[in-house]
Amino acid sequence: MAREYAHAYIIEGRSGEERDAYIKNFAKDIICPNTDLSGNACGNCPACIRVSSGTHEDLFFMNQSGKETYKTSDAAAMIERLGMRPYGEHNVGIIDNAERLSEIVQNKLLKTLEEPYPGTVIILATDNKESLLPTVKSRCVELRMHEQTIDTVNSDSIDLLMKEWFGNTYFFKIREVIRKNFKSNEEAFKFLDVLERDLHETLIGGEGLNKNAGNIIQMIDQIEETRINIKRGMNPEYALNSLFLNRNNINKR
Repeated sequence: MAREYAHAYIIEGRSGEERDAYIKNFAKDIICPNTDLSGNACGNCPACIRVSSGTHEDLFFMNQSGKETYKTSDAAAMIERLGMRPYGEHNVGIIDNAERLSEIVQNKLLKTLEEPYPGTVIILATDNKESLLPTVKSRCVELRMHEQTIDTVNSDSIDLLMKEWFGNTYFFKIREVIRKNFKSNEEAFKFLDVLERDLHETLIGGEGLNKNAGNIIQMIDQIEETRINIKRGMNPEYALNSLFLNRNNINKR
C-alpha cells in the first residue's frame, strides 16, 4: 500500500551507525514496491536489498567535495540528479551531515526543497537542526531520532537523575549529581531524550488529562529549549541545572 510522503525531511540524531540504519530503513519504506498496510518496507525484495547495500539506482547521496563543507557544485550536481526520472516511483536524495551546508549552499537548495521534481523525497540528516536556515527548516518535515542506547553510556547516572527529576529532592543534591556525572553533551542529550519520552508517555497514557497536563507540556518545552541551548554552545552542566530550576518554578505554580 502506497503511503504519502512529504517532499523533504530533516532527520536529527547523532551521526553513526544508528542514524545510518534509520535513514536506510526510511528510504526502504519510500522505495519498496511491496510495502505492507502501514507503508513499511518488506525488507526482502530486490529493491530493499539494493537500498541496504547502497546500490539502488533511485537512492543517492550528495557528494561532499570540500574538506569540511559541501560546495555549491555539490548542490548543483544533486539538483541535476534529482531531475532525472526515477526507475520506480520515487527518487530519494540524502544529504548526510547537513550541518556542513554553508548558507550559500542552503540557499541554492531552497527552490528544490520547496518545489522538487515529481516523485522526489529529499532527506537532510544532521546532529543539529539549528545549524540549518529557518527558510530550509520551514520547507521540511522535522523528525528527531530517540536513540535507544542509554544502557551503553552512563546509564546509572541517567537513572539517578531521572529519580531526582520526578522526586522532590533539594536542588543542591541534584546539582551534585549533575556535576559528578554529566560532563559531556552526549550524556546530557541522552538524559533529555529519555526524560522527554517519559513525559510524552505520561500525556499519552491519560495522566496528561488531569490538572498537571499544562505543567507537563511546559516541562517538555523547557527540555527542547535546553537541548537547543546545548547545541548552541551552552555548558551541559549549566544547562541541566537551569532545567531543574525551571522545573521547580513550574511545579510551584
